[in-house]
Amino acid sequence: MFTKNKKELLIHIGAGKTGTTSLQYFFWANRRALKTHGILYPELGAVAGAHHLLSPHLPPFLNWTFIPAAEWAPQLHAKMDKRALISSEIISSATPDVVRAFAPQVNRYFKPKIILYVRRQDRWMVAAYSQQVKAGTQRLDFTSSLDFWFRGANFAERLKAWIEAFGAENIIVRPYERGQLSGGDIRRDFLNGILGIDDDEAFNWTDVNENPRLTFSALEYKRLINNVVPVVADSRVFIEPLLAYSAEKDQNSTAIYNESSLLSAIERRMILNRVAEANSGIARDLMGRADGVLFAEETPKEDKDWVPPVATPEDFAEISDYLNATGHGQKLLQCIDEAVENNRFEGYRHAQTLAASFGRKL
Repeated sequence: MFTKNKKELLIHIGAGKTGTTSLQYFFWANRRALKTHGILYPELGAVAGAHHLLSPHLPPFLNWTFIPAAEWAPQLHAKMDKRALISSEIISSATPDVVRAFAPQVNRYFKPKIILYVRRQDRWMVAAYSQQVKAGTQRLDFTSSLDFWFRGANFAERLKAWIEAFGAENIIVRPYERGQLSGGDIRRDFLNGILGIDDDEAFNWTDVNENPRLTFSALEYKRLINNVVPVVADSRVFIEPLLAYSAEKDQNSTAIYNESSLLSAIERRMILNRVAEANSGIARDLMGRADGVLFAEETPKEDKDWVPPVATPEDFAEISDYLNATGHGQKLLQCIDEAVENNRFEGYRHAQTLAASFGRKL
């Protein structure tokens, strides 16, 4: 049974590492301005400006109370006038079975549009890996996790279930690439290209990067912490001081389009060659681009001078000194001692490295 008077629901599903945090902060801060254009950005299911609690995908590492679509869809329908927008990158990780179960609940009340930004795969893999390390859910080094990241790099494959459930005509794909974004800014791109809002003077704008990255040495340091501190929430205690250290050490760490140089040029080309056909299909079939070009940036050329980044003991010692100065060092040393006392042999070698950076030997 379908509801009469269906209303348009824009569902921004990410993907992760395509400026989603920046967008969500912007939408949340500009709810009133959006409302003047007939667009509701609801409080229902919101966490830090994003509608994560409305996601049909339930990440096991998040101890949140998610709201089933059968429950939130009629509530949202009753609150809105003509259009509503919800945003959560968690949604893009939904399996095909979850998407198929989600679609009828949404289609009953709304005329949905699924919005996905895609980032060039080599850049996305580096950014997504770095984000997971920062968040505490990644313990492997980048090289060891490459196969995992590449399995998610075929965006056409990931879109199949959404196309089948909602129809290709209701899927909006846009490249997250500075040269293709309106004004080089994803917020303007979303307003202009998706919402059709050209008059944006009433909106509040900031230049703050809402999701800064860690320098490589701080990233490696955080990865060691992830191996020593088994509870993700506990490992997050160290994010803020490591971000502060990174900002002091390298101003580029707060730049929106900056990323760590974890891949060589030849590795980047290999990745892009393997997804070239899938990318062309997205450009042609979902974006109407006859030339099949999804990403306009030039394919990286070979860089014979490239070497993999390395975090040295001196780098780690400097970070440990910083943690001591900011009052976080003792907490980490306690975590190291607990790992040893609890016989966490899988984290012992990492604990040794961290302890040595404080001048201690286990």
